[in-house]
Amino acid sequence: MVLWDITRFSSIVLLTIAFVTLFAAHHWFADLLANLRVQQCLALAILLGLCIVFRRWVWAIAMLVCVLNHTAWLCGENSNAVDRETTADTLTITLANVLTQNDRHDEIVADLHSGDPDVFAILELSSPLSYRLRNDFGTSHPYSITRPQDAGNFGIGLYSRFPIEDAATFTLNSSIESITATIKTPTGARRIFVTHTFPPIGARGFARRNDHLMQLANMIRKSKRQTPELPIILVGDLNVTPWSPHFNEFQSLSELRRTSGRWDVTPTWYRFPLFPFGLVLDHVMTSGELAYVERKVGPEIGSDHRSVTVTVADR
Repeated sequence: MVLWDITRFSSIVLLTIAFVTLFAAHHWFADLLANLRVQQCLALAILLGLCIVFRRWVWAIAMLVCVLNHTAWLCGENSNAVDRETTADTLTITLANVLTQNDRHDEIVADLHSGDPDVFAILELSSPLSYRLRNDFGTSHPYSITRPQDAGNFGIGLYSRFPIEDAATFTLNSSIESITATIKTPTGARRIFVTHTFPPIGARGFARRNDHLMQLANMIRKSKRQTPELPIILVGDLNVTPWSPHFNEFQSLSELRRTSGRWDVTPTWYRFPLFPFGLVLDHVMTSGELAYVERKVGPEIGSDHRSVTVTVADR
């Protein structure tokens, strides 16, 4: 049967891909495939159903094993969450990678207003957008540190309702600037890091992203040792999904945790505007003193990324 031949061939391809992902810690292409676990699960579920229809039980078991392997990575921990009703004082943070050449500034501003953040970070910040944000948020968010860039895709900015202290930019393994600062909120100070890693395309990009993550994790650990009383918040486009072993390594070394639900696989970046073509690349992470209350992903605003708005609170 032609349909079974297609199913069997597709199953062999998916089994091969699942095997290759075992080497994601060592090779950029295997890591790329590991970041596509959601897409693999969708395809495997279809093939599993077809194998059952055709009563090909060995193939069905093979598909099921692959699904279970991938879902083990997709199942995050949500012990970092607290109930909004039991939380009095919160801090809301928005991260938006807006795309440097994106001139739909009205939609960007509307998206930021809809999240009503206390602090927001902009990646791929251009000079025209920097000027617009200064005019629109200069009163509500008078404290900021910005490094716009028009020629590349690594402009960056941080805006806050509350005073900013000890603000600085830093670079890790390239000329890409990141930001660190202390936000003096009414309920206490929080140390925030804003970063944007290099895309892991090819062996060189893969190595640069991984090195950026490792250096950043060490920097965060050092900051925590120096000022243990300050909770830490990291916001950034890390160019890695939570189901990559490199994300796990970063999370372990930095001692930060994701702010998302156990089965939250909502994409924050899209190649095409449909769920199967999206990835979770933009992250808000916190140290153990903070728990997340709520997380929302914003609408399409002219960028390939969507904004992420997270509300956190003291434990």
